[in-house]
Amino acid sequence: LNSKFDCTMKKHLLIIGLVVFATLVKAQLVFDAEFRLRSEFRDGVKELSDSTKNPVLINAQRTRFNVGFTDNKLGIYISLYDVRIWGEAIPATDIPSMGIHQAYLSYQFSENLSIQLGRQEISYDNQRFIADNNWNNVAASHDLALIKYKKDKIETHLGLAYNNDKEKNFESDYPLKLYKYLSYLWLKYKLNDNMEVTLLNFYDAFQKTGSYQTIYTRGTSGGFFYYKSEKFNLVMAPFYQYGKSSSGNELSGYFFHVKPTINVTSSLSVSAGLDYYSGSDASDADSKTTAFSNLYGSGHFYLGHMDYFIFVPKNTNQGGMNSVYLESLYKLSDKSTVTVNLHNFRLAGTILDSVSTPGLSVEADKQLGTELDLAFKYRFHPKADFILGYSAMLPSKSMELLKGGDADILQHWFWFSITYKPELYRTTDKKTDL
Repeated sequence: LNSKFDCTMKKHLLIIGLVVFATLVKAQLVFDAEFRLRSEFRDGVKELSDSTKNPVLINAQRTRFNVGFTDNKLGIYISLYDVRIWGEAIPATDIPSMGIHQAYLSYQFSENLSIQLGRQEISYDNQRFIADNNWNNVAASHDLALIKYKKDKIETHLGLAYNNDKEKNFESDYPLKLYKYLSYLWLKYKLNDNMEVTLLNFYDAFQKTGSYQTIYTRGTSGGFFYYKSEKFNLVMAPFYQYGKSSSGNELSGYFFHVKPTINVTSSLSVSAGLDYYSGSDASDADSKTTAFSNLYGSGHFYLGHMDYFIFVPKNTNQGGMNSVYLESLYKLSDKSTVTVNLHNFRLAGTILDSVSTPGLSVEADKQLGTELDLAFKYRFHPKADFILGYSAMLPSKSMELLKGGDADILQHWFWFSITYKPELYRTTDKKTDL
């Protein structure tokens, strides 16, 4: 009890000290917070339902408290969080649940060059392959060194990370299901007012299970092209994946994305898109892996809100993904929007079906299903919004091979969320990039 009291007092004293120091030296200190409550009625999310399963109602709450402090060129940013499902703990029980989402030191070498050291969110190219995964209750952050350079039309980031599971004197086994080391170089170049390109070279390496001396390195290289005008937008992206998979197989996979958007009116935009993740051929005896991984990107944002395909190779039995979709966004007012998205999911490679033909293993039908996602968003306060959503999946029999359940039953999901992000305190009006 005394230990917990001392810890709490130290946190309070630290906050008070930062406020006093910032006031005295005219540095910048910002306190802000986030409260997010999301309630979900699940009846076929992530896995197919059947007649033996009952729908579930869950309430997930995330609370964050953030502190940003800068003194001349040096700064620190800390984001604490608590995540809970309503009812997961008996009231008044002593179960610690606080964690650190971000905690990093930043230094501005010059107007153009800076560095961030510590736990931090990283997100590039609309979170296609590297995302903060904010839909997830905990969200994603990485422990790394991030060097940033920006001048005129060029912006580039270099990220470096090396992981161990505990303090140690010599290298040893790394048992966590996480990369052993990571490095990437991201470059953005603005061609003109309408066009820009980005390039990404990303390398993550995984230790062979139980053998710390064997490391498998995976490379992912490609880029995005963006065109934006008043009436028409276009995004295209080719990527190639190579090296070795986390299991040690030779890797050769590819990805292609194209998405044109027409701004029909100032209130309505309509998009059509194709996301193609190469898959492996289940009947091919070759040990080479040709399934492309979406790395640490947002599967929820791109591959259906019902989260059947968060991690493409894993969630498709290495079968890949051929996703064709239509999206529309309608602005009802300055405070409210409606989105309607329709996805059709097919395997890019092949998986085997030993269920429909017992005793035999034949290739399954590539068609997986069609998903409809609806959402209504209303900003009822400058710092708060309300979102109401509904999704339905019409799966094929092949989906049963991946997700179990009964494909003849309508799979659906209803949810709403409230998010409030107030700024609690600011010593100055100066803005910084923390």
